Amino acid sequence: TEPPLILLFDSFELWEPITDWLFHSFIPRLSANVRLISAGRDSLRSIQTRSPSWSLLVQHVHLKPLSKNLVHDYLKNNGIDDLILRNTIVKLSDGIPFSMNLCYKMALENGERLETANLKQIVRILCQSVLEELDITIYQRSLLEAASVVRQFDKELLMNITDQSLNYEEFDQFCDIPIIMKAKDGWSLVDGIRNWFQTDFKEHSPELF
Repeated sequence: TEPPLILLFDSFELWEPITDWLFHSFIPRLSANVRLISAGRDSLRSIQTRSPSWSLLVQHVHLKPLSKNLVHDYLKNNGIDDLILRNTIVKLSDGIPFSMNLCYKMALENGERLETANLKQIVRILCQSVLEELDITIYQRSLLEAASVVRQFDKELLMNITDQSLNYEEFDQFCDIPIIMKAKDGWSLVDGIRNWFQTDFKEHSPELF
């Protein structure tokens, strides 16, 4: 038998305007020999909720950050031979592809160097990119900054750090933000992103840190 045909939808969040058409008109007409792969920041759980029958066909795979070795390999294959520079990019990017590419491009623009000012600029760009993607309130942003200074948090800890009241509905909405994950003793920010926000918070609001 012939291997299945793979149809890949990259950055699937950009396909949202035609999602209903895809799942109700386009995909049902495809051959059973076609396999669909969607990659993006959002899962297809909303599709499963609207149509339970899809839950039998959809499999979710959570992609973890790239390992240190893979980041080193990527950088070496793209001409970054300086081990110290590669180690800096590995540490700063935490294996997250977007941040890895940003560090790589900025290093090239600066003659394969990353100065302290470059690192601060990279962190600020990464934080701004995350905030723009999340489209959160100013209050939730203050909670993000508070959450970045600890490895794990709960409702009471955030209230103590911010010295503000926080009801259960607000806390639940905050924990629904995609970059927040359930942890052993509460909740936590994704490691790499937590490091960016902590560094940026310390740089721009040292009196509060």
